[in-house]
Amino acid sequence: SFASAPSAAAQTGAISTVNIPFAFQIDAHKMPAGHYQISGLDNNLIVLRGPNNAIVATHPVLARKVPSRGYVLFNHIGDIYFLNEIWSAGSINGIGHFPGRVQKEMLKASKKAAQGQTTLALNSLP
Repeated sequence: SFASAPSAAAQTGAISTVNIPFAFQIDAHKMPAGHYQISGLDNNLIVLRGPNNAIVATHPVLARKVPSRGYVLFNHIGDIYFLNEIWSAGSINGIGHFPGRVQKEMLKASKKAAQGQTTLALNSLP
């Protein structure tokens, strides 16, 4: 999910960009590595524009600690990455993406597979 200062959860329009060096998934929708622009449509939708485009259903999340820099958080199961959250520097409000059916099924089946998280820095738009 994505966030932008002061509060991306309530903003629409361009938020930021991120360079994602690996392919990732938004549920069953496969997204190639590349440079993506993140924009808000409304309180519950964001748009990713890049090598592939996607509209992503989101929900607000609150940080335990205000992040000093913006970032995108991915969960991964083995070498399959899933979009998870987007955070803006200086904002306690983030944007979360619920795990989809594909991710839930992989988690069930992957008891032995390496699971983890990866963060990538957001680049704010001027």
